Amino acid sequence: MLREVFPPQAELYIVGGAVRDALLGAPSEDLDFATDLGAEEVMMYLSARGIRTVPTGMRHGTVTAVLPSGGAGLEITSYRGAAPGGLAEDLCLRDFTINALALHIESGELIDPVGGLNDLASRVVRAPGSAAARFQEDPLRMLRMVRFGCGEGFTVAPETKRAASALSAEISKVSVERVRDEFSRILLSPRPDFGLCLMHELGLLGQIAPEIAACCGFEQNRFHHLDLFAHTAAVVAEIKPDLILRLAALLHDVGKPATLSVGDDGERHFYCHEVAGMEIARKMLTRLRYPHGVIDAALVLVRTHMRPLDCGPSGMRRLLRDTGEQFERWRELKRADSLCLLSDRDQIQLQLEQFDAAVERLRQGPDLSPLGSLAINGDDLIGLGLKPGPLFGRILRALHEAVLDQPELNQREELLRRAQELAGAEQ
Repeated sequence: MLREVFPPQAELYIVGGAVRDALLGAPSEDLDFATDLGAEEVMMYLSARGIRTVPTGMRHGTVTAVLPSGGAGLEITSYRGAAPGGLAEDLCLRDFTINALALHIESGELIDPVGGLNDLASRVVRAPGSAAARFQEDPLRMLRMVRFGCGEGFTVAPETKRAASALSAEISKVSVERVRDEFSRILLSPRPDFGLCLMHELGLLGQIAPEIAACCGFEQNRFHHLDLFAHTAAVVAEIKPDLILRLAALLHDVGKPATLSVGDDGERHFYCHEVAGMEIARKMLTRLRYPHGVIDAALVLVRTHMRPLDCGPSGMRRLLRDTGEQFERWRELKRADSLCLLSDRDQIQLQLEQFDAAVERLRQGPDLSPLGSLAINGDDLIGLGLKPGPLFGRILRALHEAVLDQPELNQREELLRRAQELAGAEQ
């Protein structure tokens, strides 16, 4: 379609990730083009055909064409500031050799000036030319390097890794939103544990998430065969690629260093680390500007991840109440965390199956999660002569706790009697 829009003499190539993914046999959502036309010319030709354009990166000569059919726009970039060296020079200035490949839109000729094909075959991530120069042009490329390294079987070239290590502090110059989005892609990659370890090795993790970097080398206790950072990375890798889940896995034990105590027998304890961890997680996720819904959901999982599988019917009812919509994610986090302990995996699987069966039986009964399921409400308390106020909430919560322990108590007369007793005790 673009070939028909631009004049016949204009150069037009598919470049970057789309070419890389095609050679890997992987699907690609983005289709980027490079041309010898200037950005203003690109906009002029597209507008003449009734195609809406967005000047998404005019400083870099990038225009996005919004197609009438919808879907993702097409990015069209002039050769790096209309580079005198044309396409070859443009490709030499791209982030990595595996992205410095171009395919002529008509002839299908593949252009590879920096050895991208060899690096793709060898599964190596390498910056073209001076890695330090490429990272200084855009420090976010260091995180992109980590993300590409998280791909199946990819490694990072030593010289490229050294440059990133020396420049890791430069990541602070990048907007929080861009860093957050790239960090999320690393967490959702096929090898997030590799990504986290590489980020720590390069010093990037300490810049972005010092709370997680502080877990490296932190000894746990006899239930663990890994230090805290290695255990965390293992749980993240074990869990399904869901952003809320992987953030919760990343942060589920972040409160342990702050809550360490050592008993007389030398045993290390982390009492209430889930409570401390929830506050640490809140600060970190807020600093990285994750959406409120993502933060709230992840905090529910961090706060409740220590609830045991063998908690009995009342404990299960409380778990269902306290996790709410996040229960299925809680179950997945519990599975991943348990499998990364120093435990018998077959025994853990049996416990999970028994837990699932018990929860299913419980769900066949009445819903006891919301306070609204109680046989009485605030109007009934007013009928007892009580005045609306904080006392109402305390009485209803106390009754709800009693009903979670003994569902048979959820009878109007019984709850009214108990409400009167509770009100009298507070007067």
